[in-house]
Amino acid sequence: MRGQVLVVEKRSAENAFSRINRVHLWEYCKQDLLSWGAKTFDPPGGSFGGDNDFCHIGIGELQLLLLKSALLLGVEVRFSAEAVQLEGNVLHCSDRSQMPCDALIVAGGASSPLSRALGLRSVANELRGKGSAIGVVANFVNSRDPKEMALRQFSWARQFNQPLFQKLEERTKINLENVVYYKGQVQHYVVMTPAKKSLLEVGVLRKSDTLPGRLLHESNVDVQRLGDMVKQVARFFGLPTEMCASQGAMIFDFSGVQRLECPSTIEGSTFICAVGDALLEPFWPEGLGIMRGFMSAQDAAAAVALAAQVRRTDAVSQLANTYNVLKSVAAQTASQCLQKDIRQYTVDPKSRYIFSHY
Repeated sequence: MRGQVLVVEKRSAENAFSRINRVHLWEYCKQDLLSWGAKTFDPPGGSFGGDNDFCHIGIGELQLLLLKSALLLGVEVRFSAEAVQLEGNVLHCSDRSQMPCDALIVAGGASSPLSRALGLRSVANELRGKGSAIGVVANFVNSRDPKEMALRQFSWARQFNQPLFQKLEERTKINLENVVYYKGQVQHYVVMTPAKKSLLEVGVLRKSDTLPGRLLHESNVDVQRLGDMVKQVARFFGLPTEMCASQGAMIFDFSGVQRLECPSTIEGSTFICAVGDALLEPFWPEGLGIMRGFMSAQDAAAAVALAAQVRRTDAVSQLANTYNVLKSVAAQTASQCLQKDIRQYTVDPKSRYIFSHY
């Protein structure tokens, strides 16, 4: 089966690959990327996947790697063109372009306005009380001198090393639950989970009694003190403290996630489904974002192949089944949800998932 694939990207070509945060990769994701040329293309370079304990990739690097592979397969990519609405089987974009569309895969993130316009309803799943789980990301310049290149990556949780975190708190007044350090080609990446009380005490958060959803609003976050805090943490662990000019320090709430009620729909003659965060936001500390992103993309490809055979209702049913399993995939449940032999994984859902019934 042969199809014409068009990717519509609302950002410009200059800005589309600028994200420098790094994401953890499960073994299957690493192997899949290796098959797509991760040892050949640069970025991420020939050393990719060399450390099984700390396998990660920059978001921009991942996007470039997949873009190169897609272009080699004849995929067309249009930048500065945001998909706005679907009328009949014609997709309308912000640059006023229009294109016929037999199948539409939405990959616009958790707050995708296109998903809402298409009637794909999302629901909030509160993992903890709102504002009770806060993450902070910091990116520091990698000068690539021998001392910095020799730095060891690490991943620490307070429950497994109480003395280390206690010492950090005594020196900096910063109470962390977890801290992870990854070394990238151009930056040192640190992600941590500070307690809200600690953020208030060091002045990163101005007040705690804000309106719902406003705790981490820019008006309530002291950016200067946020930068000072991540530098203190970096200094404690012996890391460089020169922050990257952009995306230096960021703060986010991960106490709740968004997920679609239903992964697909049919509008007229067009089969519609969502992938990645537009389908199901991850619990980021487990590295689920990329894993579920890869899996949902393959699920979508399998469903689109069915829809192309004029079996749209079968495609909707199949995606409902794969989505039910995908929602359950996590670090502790993977062995009950996923087939053991990742070398046998294909687009066919049965090669990847364990179904109680199908």
